[in-house]
Amino acid sequence: MKKSIRFILGVLLLIGVFGSAIYFSPKQEVSQEQDTTTKSIVVTTQSIEESRVFPQLVTYPATVIGNQESDIVAKSAGTISVLNISLGDHVLPGSFLTKIDDTGNSRSSNVENFQSKELQQANINKEKAQKSVDIAERNYQSLKKIYEEQEDDDTLLKTVTKDQVRSAKLQIDMTKLEKENAEIALQSLLDNHLVTSPLEGYVTNILVSVGDYVTPGETLATISKTKSAKLRLYVDQNHFTFFQKGTVFSFMDGNRKVYKARVENISPQADLITRRFLVEASPEEKTEELLLGTIVSAEFSFEQKPQMEENILLPISAITFGQNENNIFIVENERARRVVVEVSRVVGEMAEIKIDLPRDAKVIVSGNKLVRDGDNVSLSK
Repeated sequence: MKKSIRFILGVLLLIGVFGSAIYFSPKQEVSQEQDTTTKSIVVTTQSIEESRVFPQLVTYPATVIGNQESDIVAKSAGTISVLNISLGDHVLPGSFLTKIDDTGNSRSSNVENFQSKELQQANINKEKAQKSVDIAERNYQSLKKIYEEQEDDDTLLKTVTKDQVRSAKLQIDMTKLEKENAEIALQSLLDNHLVTSPLEGYVTNILVSVGDYVTPGETLATISKTKSAKLRLYVDQNHFTFFQKGTVFSFMDGNRKVYKARVENISPQADLITRRFLVEASPEEKTEELLLGTIVSAEFSFEQKPQMEENILLPISAITFGQNENNIFIVENERARRVVVEVSRVVGEMAEIKIDLPRDAKVIVSGNKLVRDGDNVSLSK
């Protein structure tokens, strides 16, 4: 019992000692000086006068194609029986590319080796026309000989007249004309079935293979001159009016090498699917480093002006849009001031607004999302 009392007294004594030490120790006065200085927000501005135009930098993907390029199309219906080209082949004008037939797989271009009944009939017509010419010539020579003998010997009967000889000669001319027509018809059919190259170049695309059935007008292959390339791109309606023939722009290839190109052709009609306008341009410097079929990045810079002279153009990011009003911020005496504006139209990343401010008023175009009316601001350097 005495031990318990001693233990309790000891604990109370320790508590008393610690309490006295804390109570009588010198209190440190902590003075915290509150920073009443408000940090200014860094913003970027431009004057009302500078906002009369809106500079834009637009980038479009462009495809590198051959400056002289030809799509080889079928002129007759049939089956591809011979395909005499491969991707990358170099061909000359008149080079044999492919053969279109009804059936069969013969490499020969002779008419006899075609299965096409149309070609066979045309060949028969030609042979018939040749036989008619031969008969007419033999008949003429026979009549001419008899007539000349009658003229030399008065004792012979006049069985052949001069008119008959003339008629025979006329018959020869008529049969020769029929023969020429038959030959033209046959050659035309051969040209339609034997496809040749119209220019010198390289085969850059093949869309058919042996055994495929094709119809007139169907594209079979593409031949391009790889040493002479051009760019093809499609631009939006909003930017279409800024493109003119002769406009120079820069483009970058896959190796980040920069070139210059000049606009040559502009389509006046938009594509029915993409609603974009086709623009073609040629590099100002000829280079073999541009590979056909690759995509390059074409970059255009131009200035857009407001429809109303008294309006200004600002980036959409510089405007705060609300349900009841739209506003911007300007800088006055190193403070941001909110100004209510009326937005006339929005085109892409630009907005045209009505405003009544001095020409030298500074509009915040960057950093405006961080400021409130009356905040201290500083201009970025």
